[in-house]
Amino acid sequence: MPASRLLLLAWSCAALSIDRQRARLRTGVDYGWLRATPDVRRPRAPPLVFVHGTYHGGWCWESYLRRAAEEGYEAYAVDLRGTSGSPSSAKKVRMAEHVADLRAFVADELGGARVALVG
Repeated sequence: MPASRLLLLAWSCAALSIDRQRARLRTGVDYGWLRATPDVRRPRAPPLVFVHGTYHGGWCWESYLRRAAEEGYEAYAVDLRGTSGSPSSAKKVRMAEHVADLRAFVADELGGARVALVG
């Protein structure tokens, strides 16, 4: 690949911004997430919600958020309760609490939109 093409690709990736956002959900948790918004949205494309695994946070999906936005998808990477981005006072967090938080995030912050979960 020519160097000029590589430079153009690097510039286009750097121009896309990823915003960190926070809100208190109806479940009572202070929730954090990353959001990447495309310049031109793909028609009828569902928002993508990336969910991390154990010992991670939304940060682990950052390169995927960029790529999704470049392809026209609105993309979010949540910080599950009890992780680096959404602290919790509880020592253990149950799966049911993660599910409730994720549902509340989609309802409260995405207006109840039909989303595609990635994880």
